[in-house]
Amino acid sequence: MEDYGWAMFFDEYASDLHTTFKQEISRQLFEKTAIKTGLKQFEKYNFQLIIGMNDLYKQVIKNKMYARIDIITPISMGLPAWIYWYSESFDNIEELHKQDITNIPVVIDWNIDFPLDDVLSYTRPRKIDKKDKTGYGFDVEFYYHSFPDISIEFNFLRNLNNKEIESLRIFFKEFHQEWNKEYENKAINFYYIDEQQVTNNGSIICVEFDFGLNNNSKTITKLLQQYSEKLEEFPTIKVCIK
Repeated sequence: MEDYGWAMFFDEYASDLHTTFKQEISRQLFEKTAIKTGLKQFEKYNFQLIIGMNDLYKQVIKNKMYARIDIITPISMGLPAWIYWYSESFDNIEELHKQDITNIPVVIDWNIDFPLDDVLSYTRPRKIDKKDKTGYGFDVEFYYHSFPDISIEFNFLRNLNNKEIESLRIFFKEFHQEWNKEYENKAINFYYIDEQQVTNNGSIICVEFDFGLNNNSKTITKLLQQYSEKLEEFPTIKVCIK
Protein backbone atom coordinates (compact mmCIF):
# COMPACT_ATOMS: atom_id res chain seq x y z
CA MET A 1 0.00 0.00 0.00
CA GLU A 2 1.29 3.43 -0.95
CA ASP A 3 1.96 5.92 1.85
CA TYR A 4 0.27 9.25 1.19
CA GLY A 5 0.92 10.85 4.55
CA TRP A 6 -2.22 12.34 6.07
CA ALA A 7 -4.38 11.50 3.02
CA MET A 8 -6.28 8.27 2.38
CA PHE A 9 -7.57 7.44 -1.10
CA PHE A 10 -10.40 5.06 -2.01
CA ASP A 11 -10.86 3.44 -5.39
CA GLU A 12 -14.63 3.87 -5.22
CA TYR A 13 -14.34 7.41 -6.62
CA ALA A 14 -10.59 8.12 -6.82
CA SER A 15 -9.31 5.17 -8.84
CA ASP A 16 -8.34 7.42 -11.76
CA LEU A 17 -5.96 9.57 -9.68
CA HIS A 18 -2.36 8.81 -10.60
CA THR A 19 0.01 7.85 -7.78
CA THR A 20 2.10 10.98 -8.29
CA PHE A 21 -1.04 13.11 -8.29
CA LYS A 22 -2.15 11.58 -4.99
CA GLN A 23 1.24 12.35 -3.48
CA GLU A 24 1.00 15.94 -4.66
CA ILE A 25 -2.52 16.37 -3.27
CA SER A 26 -1.33 15.20 0.13
CA ARG A 27 1.80 17.39 0.12
CA GLN A 28 0.29 20.62 -1.19
CA LEU A 29 -2.90 20.48 0.88
CA PHE A 30 -0.95 19.73 4.05
CA GLU A 31 1.32 22.74 3.50
CA LYS A 32 -1.57 25.03 2.60
CA THR A 33 -3.73 23.88 5.50
CA ALA A 34 -0.90 24.62 7.91
CA ILE A 35 -0.62 28.11 6.41
CA LYS A 36 -4.38 28.76 6.52
CA THR A 37 -4.70 27.66 10.14
CA GLY A 38 -1.51 29.41 11.22
CA LEU A 39 -0.53 26.32 13.23
CA LYS A 40 3.23 25.78 13.23
CA GLN A 41 2.85 22.15 14.33
CA PHE A 42 -0.28 21.29 12.35
CA GLU A 43 0.73 17.61 12.19
CA LYS A 44 0.26 17.11 15.94
CA TYR A 45 -3.50 17.71 15.72
CA ASN A 46 -4.08 14.46 13.79
CA PHE A 47 -6.31 15.69 10.99
CA GLN A 48 -6.68 13.44 7.94
CA LEU A 49 -8.00 13.66 4.41
CA ILE A 50 -10.39 11.09 2.97
CA ILE A 51 -10.52 11.21 -0.82
CA GLY A 52 -12.70 9.00 -2.96
CA MET A 53 -14.80 7.25 -0.33
CA ASN A 54 -17.61 9.62 -1.33
CA ASP A 55 -18.33 11.04 -4.77
CA LEU A 56 -15.75 13.70 -5.70
CA TYR A 57 -18.27 15.55 -7.89
CA LYS A 58 -15.41 16.54 -10.21
CA GLN A 59 -16.28 19.53 -12.42
CA VAL A 60 -14.33 21.94 -14.60
CA ILE A 61 -14.83 25.67 -14.02
CA LYS A 62 -12.66 28.21 -15.85
CA ASN A 63 -9.76 25.85 -16.59
CA LYS A 64 -9.68 24.47 -13.05
CA MET A 65 -10.86 21.07 -11.90
CA TYR A 66 -12.87 21.14 -8.68
CA ALA A 67 -13.49 18.15 -6.43
CA ARG A 68 -15.10 17.59 -3.04
CA ILE A 69 -13.17 15.69 -0.39
CA ASP A 70 -13.51 15.18 3.37
CA ILE A 71 -11.38 16.59 6.17
CA ILE A 72 -11.44 14.14 9.07
CA THR A 73 -11.13 15.82 12.48
CA PRO A 74 -9.21 14.42 15.47
CA ILE A 75 -12.46 12.88 16.76
CA SER A 76 -13.28 11.34 13.35
CA MET A 77 -15.93 13.84 12.30
CA GLY A 78 -16.05 14.55 8.56
CA LEU A 79 -15.94 18.09 7.17
CA PRO A 80 -16.74 18.19 3.42
CA ALA A 81 -14.56 20.69 1.56
CA TRP A 82 -13.86 21.68 -2.04
CA ILE A 83 -10.41 21.70 -3.61
CA TYR A 84 -9.22 22.58 -7.10
CA TRP A 85 -6.22 21.95 -9.32
CA TYR A 86 -4.78 23.26 -12.56
CA SER A 87 -1.57 23.43 -14.55
CA GLU A 88 -0.31 26.05 -16.94
CA SER A 89 1.83 23.36 -18.60
CA PHE A 90 -0.92 20.85 -19.39
CA ASP A 91 -3.91 21.86 -21.51
CA ASN A 92 -6.37 19.00 -20.98
CA ILE A 93 -7.56 19.67 -17.42
CA GLU A 94 -9.91 16.66 -17.49
CA GLU A 95 -6.94 14.33 -17.98
CA LEU A 96 -4.40 16.05 -15.70
CA HIS A 97 -5.11 14.01 -12.57
CA LYS A 98 -4.62 10.77 -14.51
CA GLN A 99 -1.05 11.65 -15.56
CA ASP A 100 2.36 11.08 -14.04
CA ILE A 101 2.98 14.68 -12.97
CA THR A 102 6.58 14.21 -11.87
CA ASN A 103 7.65 16.74 -14.49
CA ILE A 104 4.39 18.70 -14.73
CA PRO A 105 3.96 21.68 -12.40
CA VAL A 106 0.51 21.47 -10.81
CA VAL A 107 -1.22 23.81 -8.38
CA ILE A 108 -3.56 22.15 -5.87
CA ASP A 109 -5.37 24.26 -3.29
CA TRP A 110 -8.49 24.71 -1.19
CA ASN A 111 -11.48 26.56 -2.55
CA ILE A 112 -12.37 29.94 -1.08
CA ASP A 113 -15.00 28.33 1.19
CA PHE A 114 -12.45 26.28 3.14
CA PRO A 115 -14.10 25.62 6.57
CA LEU A 116 -11.39 27.40 8.58
CA ASP A 117 -13.48 28.11 11.69
CA ASP A 118 -14.67 24.51 11.86
CA VAL A 119 -11.11 23.18 11.54
CA LEU A 120 -9.75 25.58 14.15
CA SER A 121 -12.50 24.64 16.60
CA TYR A 122 -10.76 21.26 16.97
CA THR A 123 -7.42 22.88 17.81
CA ARG A 124 -8.62 25.16 20.62
CA PRO A 125 -9.93 24.24 24.05
CA ARG A 126 -13.71 24.07 24.35
CA LYS A 127 -13.56 24.69 28.08
CA ILE A 128 -10.86 25.73 30.54
CA ASP A 129 -11.02 24.90 34.25
CA LYS A 130 -8.61 27.14 36.14
CA LYS A 131 -6.54 25.70 38.98
CA ASP A 132 -8.26 28.03 41.46
CA LYS A 133 -11.52 26.23 40.63
CA THR A 134 -10.24 22.65 40.50
CA GLY A 135 -7.73 22.82 43.31
CA TYR A 136 -5.38 20.64 41.27
CA GLY A 137 -2.51 23.11 41.12
CA PHE A 138 -2.76 23.26 37.30
CA ASP A 139 -5.27 24.31 34.66
CA VAL A 140 -7.28 21.76 32.68
CA GLU A 141 -8.19 22.40 29.04
CA PHE A 142 -10.92 20.34 27.36
CA TYR A 143 -10.71 20.01 23.59
CA TYR A 144 -13.07 18.05 21.37
CA HIS A 145 -12.87 14.45 22.51
CA SER A 146 -14.97 11.32 22.32
CA PHE A 147 -14.92 8.16 24.34
CA PRO A 148 -13.45 5.61 24.46
CA ASP A 149 -10.04 6.82 23.19
CA ILE A 150 -8.71 9.86 25.04
CA SER A 151 -5.35 11.62 24.85
CA ILE A 152 -4.22 13.43 28.01
CA GLU A 153 -1.43 15.93 27.40
CA PHE A 154 0.62 17.03 30.40
CA ASN A 155 2.47 20.34 30.07
CA PHE A 156 5.41 20.88 32.41
CA LEU A 157 7.40 23.96 33.39
CA ARG A 158 10.66 22.10 32.68
CA ASN A 159 11.94 18.79 31.34
CA LEU A 160 11.24 15.82 33.58
CA ASN A 161 14.24 13.73 34.55
CA ASN A 162 14.32 9.95 34.04
CA LYS A 163 13.27 9.27 37.64
CA GLU A 164 10.24 11.54 37.30
CA ILE A 165 9.20 9.96 34.00
CA GLU A 166 9.41 6.52 35.60
CA SER A 167 7.26 7.77 38.50
CA LEU A 168 4.74 8.98 35.92
CA ARG A 169 4.64 5.58 34.25
CA ILE A 170 4.16 3.84 37.60
CA PHE A 171 1.32 6.20 38.53
CA PHE A 172 -0.66 5.49 35.35
CA LYS A 173 0.01 1.76 35.53
CA GLU A 174 -1.21 1.63 39.13
CA PHE A 175 -4.25 3.80 38.39
CA HIS A 176 -5.11 1.46 35.52
CA GLN A 177 -4.76 -1.67 37.65
CA GLU A 178 -6.59 -0.29 40.70
CA TRP A 179 -9.45 1.07 38.62
CA ASN A 180 -10.02 -2.24 36.84
CA LYS A 181 -9.91 -4.11 40.13
CA GLU A 182 -12.55 -1.84 41.67
CA TYR A 183 -14.71 -1.35 38.57
CA GLU A 184 -14.58 -4.60 36.62
CA ASN A 185 -17.61 -3.61 34.54
CA LYS A 186 -15.93 -0.32 33.60
CA ALA A 187 -12.46 -1.60 32.71
CA ILE A 188 -10.04 0.82 31.07
CA ASN A 189 -6.88 0.27 29.03
CA PHE A 190 -3.69 2.30 29.41
CA TYR A 191 -1.95 2.43 26.03
CA TYR A 192 1.36 4.23 26.35
CA ILE A 193 3.25 7.41 27.19
CA ASP A 194 4.73 9.41 24.32
CA GLU A 195 8.34 10.49 24.35
CA GLN A 196 8.86 13.77 26.17
CA GLN A 197 8.59 16.72 23.79
CA VAL A 198 10.77 19.72 24.55
CA THR A 199 9.06 23.10 24.06
CA ASN A 200 10.07 26.73 24.47
CA ASN A 201 8.23 26.82 27.78
CA GLY A 202 9.15 23.41 29.20
CA SER A 203 8.05 19.98 28.01
CA ILE A 204 4.99 17.90 27.10
CA ILE A 205 4.16 14.25 27.69
CA CYS A 206 1.05 12.70 26.16
CA VAL A 207 -0.71 9.68 27.65
CA GLU A 208 -3.15 7.53 25.66
CA PHE A 209 -6.12 5.79 27.31
CA ASP A 210 -9.02 3.66 26.19
CA PHE A 211 -11.63 4.52 28.81
CA GLY A 212 -14.21 2.15 27.40
CA LEU A 213 -17.81 2.93 26.50
CA ASN A 214 -19.08 2.46 30.07
CA ASN A 215 -17.12 5.41 31.42
CA ASN A 216 -17.50 9.17 31.14
CA SER A 217 -15.76 12.38 32.16
CA LYS A 218 -15.98 11.40 35.85
CA THR A 219 -13.27 8.82 35.18
CA ILE A 220 -10.98 11.54 33.88
CA THR A 221 -11.79 13.69 36.91
CA LYS A 222 -10.86 10.79 39.20
CA LEU A 223 -7.55 10.33 37.40
CA LEU A 224 -6.70 14.04 37.63
CA GLN A 225 -7.57 14.14 41.30
CA GLN A 226 -5.21 11.27 42.07
CA TYR A 227 -2.51 12.73 39.83
CA SER A 228 -2.75 16.05 41.67
CA GLU A 229 -2.49 14.35 45.05
CA LYS A 230 0.22 11.77 44.33
CA LEU A 231 2.42 13.82 41.98
CA GLU A 232 1.83 17.29 43.38
CA GLU A 233 5.58 17.99 43.34
CA PHE A 234 5.64 17.71 39.54
CA PRO A 235 5.99 21.11 37.77
CA THR A 236 2.66 20.71 35.95
CA ILE A 237 1.37 23.87 34.22
CA LYS A 238 -1.73 22.49 32.55
CA VAL A 239 -3.38 19.29 31.36
CA CYS A 240 -5.16 19.07 28.00
CA ILE A 241 -7.91 16.50 27.39
CA LYS A 242 -8.19 15.60 23.68
